Order: sequence, then structure tokens, then C-alpha cells
Amino acid sequence: MISTILPQQQPQAATYNYPCGDLLERERRREYIGICVPLYKASIKGDWEAASIIIKGCENLVRFSITEIKETPLHLAARARSHVFVRNLLDMMETEDLKLQNEDGNTAFCLAATAGDVRIAKIMVEKNPEVLTIRGTGNMMPLYLAASNNCHEMVKYLYCEPMATDGLTDDDWNKVFLKCAECELFGMCFNRMMLHVYCFIIYMFIL
Repeated sequence: MISTILPQQQPQAATYNYPCGDLLERERRREYIGICVPLYKASIKGDWEAASIIIKGCENLVRFSITEIKETPLHLAARARSHVFVRNLLDMMETEDLKLQNEDGNTAFCLAATAGDVRIAKIMVEKNPEVLTIRGTGNMMPLYLAASNNCHEMVKYLYCEPMATDGLTDDDWNKVFLKCAECELFGMCFNRMMLHVYCFIIYMFIL
């Protein structure tokens, strides 16, 4: 009797929405040093005057990877918590550009969530509310990323945004609840999180 051996299905790698990486190519190293490096420095410093000079005449740079880990100027500015810089960048970007992810799968909004900057988060949501639903590193929602970085005000803000919570699965809620417990972030979110956890436990018990 010949047994049939079926190939094991390998888990699929996450598919991310990367920015244009043309300037990271080896043959364009001179352009990378001349454009990306100074734009990187301006982005992390929040120096819009310097950045605007670099971008002028080449507005597509706002949707290019300017670091080796595939980050755009918006990713860097979000992490640096530069409000004016972020606002000016968004004025030059299309709504779809906010969905671009870095090498770890994080959008600029995910980085704003981990930085705990509610003001920047609101600016981005105003431009494209869909950023509330895009998962980041580890396939985690922005609410979890905020909780895991002990960002209390960001957790409260995201909890009150329906789009940020409507897409959460029971497993997502359980993880958020446990992370909030670990970081002592409860308050207004506690009852709803507990409800999801209890429902999940009852469901598993019935099965």
C-alpha cells in the first residue's frame, strides 16, 4: 500500500505595503546620500524648512523609503512627534500614502500610537480614518501597540474611536486586556474589555 505524502503548507509571510524603494538601490547610492540622508536628518529633527528645500520639485519623495528599514519621512516625523512637520507632509500626500508600511509592517500611524502622540494621531485620522484599522508589527492593531507602550492617553483616544475597535477580534481584545493589566492601564476601557474576555471564556467552555 502506497501512502500519499502531502506537502506541508508553510505559513505565508506577511504582505506589507512598502514605500517606493528605488533610492535604496546600490546603483543610486549617490542620490541616497545626497537626498535621503539630509531628509532623514530634517525629519527626525522636525526641521521643515530644510525638508521643504529637499522635497521642492520632487514631491514624490514623501512616498519613498529614505531609510534601510523602508521608512518614509512621515514615519520618522511621527516617531519624532513633530506636529508641524507631520501636518506639512500630509498636505503633500494622498490618502493612500498613509497606508505605507515600514519593514516591520508599521504605518506612520502605528508609530504615532506607540509614541503616544494623540495630536499627531488625530491629524492622520483626519486625513485618512482607515489608518485606525491597519495592523502593525506582530499583526497587532494600533490600540494594542499603544497599550504595549504604556501610552494611557492614546489608549483612551483609540478606545473612543469606533473604527479602531470594531475590527478587533476576541483574541485581540484578550491581548489588549492583558497588556492593559500588565501596564495598569484600565479606567474607562475596563468594563468593555472584561465583557469580551468573559464572552470568550464562556464560548471556550461551551465548546
